[in-house]
Parts: sequence; C-alpha cells; structure tokens
Amino acid sequence: MAHRSKFRLPILALALLLSIGLIVTACDKREEGEPERPLVITSIWPLGSLIRNIAGTRAQVETLTPYGHPHVARSIGEGDRNLAKFASVGFFSGLGYDNALAAELRKVVRGDVPIVFLGSESITPEALISYRAPDDSTDVINPFTWTDPIFGRSYAEKIRSELTRVDPAGAKDYEQNYEKVVAALDRLDSAISETISTIPTSARSVFAEVNAFDYLMRRYRMSTAGSVEVFTGQDPNGLSRSSQSVSELGQMVKDSGAPSVFATQARITAEITEIAKIAGVRSIGLLRYEALPGPPGSLGYTYFGMLIDNARNLAGHLGGSTSPLDDVRPNDVVTT
Repeated sequence: MAHRSKFRLPILALALLLSIGLIVTACDKREEGEPERPLVITSIWPLGSLIRNIAGTRAQVETLTPYGHPHVARSIGEGDRNLAKFASVGFFSGLGYDNALAAELRKVVRGDVPIVFLGSESITPEALISYRAPDDSTDVINPFTWTDPIFGRSYAEKIRSELTRVDPAGAKDYEQNYEKVVAALDRLDSAISETISTIPTSARSVFAEVNAFDYLMRRYRMSTAGSVEVFTGQDPNGLSRSSQSVSELGQMVKDSGAPSVFATQARITAEITEIAKIAGVRSIGLLRYEALPGPPGSLGYTYFGMLIDNARNLAGHLGGSTSPLDDVRPNDVVTT
C-alpha cells in the first residue's frame, strides 16, 4: 500500500498539469486573424468614436468607411471582410442610411451576431424628421440623427446595452464608460445651446450643402434655408440633387437672409461657391456629419470634436460667439 502511494502524488500532479494545459489550449484556440477581444464593426467614424468611448479597452472597434471617404461605404473590402467575419456585434445608423453596408456585413458574420440599427432602435418614430424626395416620388426619413448630441446620448445607451449583452463580463466597465460619455454629452449640449444663443435671431437660418443637419437645427431652434443635395437613400451615394438650379438656390439663400452658406465634410465645391456668390453672402462655413475634424489620432478626431467643430463654425460664420465652447474638450473621455 505504501509502495503504491509513493507514485500517487507525481501522477496526480501530472494529470493536473495536463488538464490545465488542455484548458489553456482550448481557451487560446483561435482562427488566424481572430482578435483577442470582442470585435465591434460599425459604418462611419462618428459612430466608431462614440462606440470606442463606451467600449474602452474591452473591445476592438473597426469602422468600415475609409478615412476621408465623402459618403458611407457601400461594400466591404477584402481586408475588412477577413476581419469582419469575427465580429461580435455590428452597429449601424439605419433609417436607410447605411443599411446596404449592414446587409453586406450580415453575409460575412455568424448567424447569431446581432446587427443593431441605432437610429431606429434608440429613437422613437415621432422624433424623426421626414420630407418628400426631390422628385416627389416618396417620403424619406432623415437619418442624420447623430448630429444632435441628445440623440447621441440615446445611441450611447443602446451601445452600452448591446456591448453588455455580447460581453457580460465587461458590464461594469461599459456602465462606467457610458456614464462618462453621457456626462460629456450633457456638458456639450449645454455649451452648444449657449453658443447658438449668441447668434442673432435673424441669422439663425442655415443653408448647408447636404440636408444632414436638420436635427441639429431643430435642437437649437435654428431653421433650415435649404440644401443642394438631400438624402434619399438612392445610389450611388444616397443623395439626390435638389430640383432647383444653382441660380434658384442662390436666390433662395438671398431671400432667407442667411449670412453664410455651409459646405459639408471637408471640401468646398464649385457649386456651393457659386451659390454663395449669387446670394452675396460673406463667407462659406464647414459642417461635418461623416468626417471627423483633424487627422486620425489627433485630439479633436472624435464624435465630441465633430459636435464642437460644427457649433464653432455655426457661431463663427453667423455672427455669434464661440467662447461658451472654450471649457468643453473634444478628446476621448476614456482610454481606448
């Protein structure tokens, strides 16, 4: 009996080591290219920034639209496709805006991976803005809800819930990050409201190249004087040209009394320049809805930075003061 027990402990130790080895091997068993953290896929940079601030270091967030691309991507490139197949969740705006890209992602990911449409799943239908398409063929819902920081807050709540669903172990981190994001958006909303209030009432009419800022205008009691292009969801870029000519648009701006016109994204086109000339306005501003300000990695290259930049441009070109924005920061509120 004593002779058999002499080998029992070494044998048990060996069995334990083998068991641990099998467990570790099973845990480390990943396909080539599979991320170690939960992978989150989204469509555009503002959404990517917002998601990163809630995900923090717990999840890897990838944006499918190339940096500097003027409109949301319509397909997934081969490199992105190889990575996207490992996605744990996909976040899109929806409302017809990036649904085609979401459909492409669905073809790549596992069948049980949730595809979340933030616009339609976090905002009530009665809060959405709709209009007739330029050809008067159909009613269209304006999908650019994220340009209003209060709707960004609604997005953040849905993002937190879905990240917690796919990664329950990170629930505490997601909640803490969400609270920081909400606090930042509340401060920003207050600063933007104060900033817009400094613009003369007669100058609070905005003509933008694309009708992507209707929610922003409504939130801060401004009016929309018109746009060159409106979202219809139609290819190739989801935008349709206004039925009015450049000269008619210029006259419309002139009649509205708007002191400036606004290009979108990061470019001033010949068309918006001609409209400004016809209208006799003193400046051309810049508003963003897909692009973020500054190069990738810079301090203001965030969703918060985009909101601040838009408010700063509105006030600067419409005769207001930007000083209320001096105390709000554009940087990420968590480590990403």
